Amino acid sequence: RIWDLAGNQLAKLQGHQGDIWETQFSPNGEYVATVGKDGTIRLWNLAGQQLTMLQDHQEPLISVSFSPDSQLLATTGFDQTVRIWNTKGELQKQWQASRDLIFEVSFHPSGQYLATAGADGIVHLWDLTGQELAQLKGHQSWIYNLSFSQDGKYLATAGLDGTARLWSTPDSPEISRQAIKYWQADKQRVWSVDFAPDGKHLVTGGGDGIAKIWNLAGEELVTLKGHSETINSVSFSSNGEQLVTASQDGKVRLWDASGQQLAQMRLKGGAVYSASLSPDGEHLVAVGEDSSAYLWHITTGKQHQLRGHQEEVHSATFSPDGQQIATAGSDGTVRLWALSGEHLQTIKCHKGLIYSVSFSPDGKNLLTVGVDNRVRLWDISGKRISEFNTHQGGVSQANFSPDGQLLALAGEDGTVQLRLVSGQQIAQFRGHDDPVYSSSFTNDGKYLATVGEDGMVYIWRVEKLTELLERGCNWLRYYLVRHDSNLPYCGESG
Repeated sequence: RIWDLAGNQLAKLQGHQGDIWETQFSPNGEYVATVGKDGTIRLWNLAGQQLTMLQDHQEPLISVSFSPDSQLLATTGFDQTVRIWNTKGELQKQWQASRDLIFEVSFHPSGQYLATAGADGIVHLWDLTGQELAQLKGHQSWIYNLSFSQDGKYLATAGLDGTARLWSTPDSPEISRQAIKYWQADKQRVWSVDFAPDGKHLVTGGGDGIAKIWNLAGEELVTLKGHSETINSVSFSSNGEQLVTASQDGKVRLWDASGQQLAQMRLKGGAVYSASLSPDGEHLVAVGEDSSAYLWHITTGKQHQLRGHQEEVHSATFSPDGQQIATAGSDGTVRLWALSGEHLQTIKCHKGLIYSVSFSPDGKNLLTVGVDNRVRLWDISGKRISEFNTHQGGVSQANFSPDGQLLALAGEDGTVQLRLVSGQQIAQFRGHDDPVYSSSFTNDGKYLATVGEDGMVYIWRVEKLTELLERGCNWLRYYLVRHDSNLPYCGESG
């Protein structure tokens, strides 16, 4: 029944065969949607006339929600699916949203995504294609009610655990992206990951001292056993035929891709934190608890000790042309070296320990991450180009996408951020339950692998920069329309 605020009945809506479990007014005030035990969705005008009956769900329906523009309806119920309809009754999209009952579905005020909640005690956020964006975990039992604030910044939930919870929800569709694949790689933490050049395989190294080569289905193909302690670093050669591992046991091991050990080197100072191969596969650099870096010619065995850092060295990498080496240490400096072992330059980058240093694909810039929670971009001469703060709790590692347009930042908050080199965040990957330690792009830049303290490997699809920017423009367009702004936006002249 529809009533005015004086208590007068305006209309009686009759048609359902059984209980009606939810009713919703459309935001424009023109329609009423009802769902119930008979598994139908019925759309009415305010005079009580039934306009449409939608009958696709096979079981009772519990919840219905209008999009902010009143053009779409989302429904859910006993069949654990979400279905999106237009007001003409045409099904637009459907997906399996849970293995348990879903009690609530609600559009975000932006209209760009929606939330579901139910018997699994988790709030799921979805884009309108059915891709899961995020999970909000905290309730210990069923969630039977949820509601977004009008400005879209908050989500309130109520559950059978006797708690009501308030969540901070970005007013943006780009909350996070869903992994396309994930698996348990180690019962302990995984410190490092690297894609093979073909993009079809990756290697991980972690707490059990074993490196493992996987395909992208999560099947373990090769096991590399030899280290007696945690593996801190793994890296493929540029042709994918060899790989190098560095361990807490003080050793660097060179392997072929079948798992056969080819060579072994030991550092003088204890644990080895990082090791990598030159692009031509002829040289190997390793750093660790010693304040030196060590450079080997693999064929001849000739070694250079690169002295200059005042404390432990945590990261080392070759330039893309293989002619220079960058090292970063606890003394807050990055040092550049020639293949001859000659020291070329010292750049004071951070106050305290530097976790990682990497060259841009064109070799003109350096990216550093420090214990001071700063990410900094430098040109090769040592001039600072930009800096920015990122994750809560700090960043463990940062690296460039193969085209040099994006940065992947592995965070101690369990997320991985994608940013432009200017520092602007354009995407976030959320899946790990604990800090993320390492990430690696495929050579074509289409996928990103991440590993961390939870022992998991996650594979994420990385959209093209144009796709990411288009998503941002779409969000801005919705935001400005909703807020009645006259400002020009993407695609408009100002």
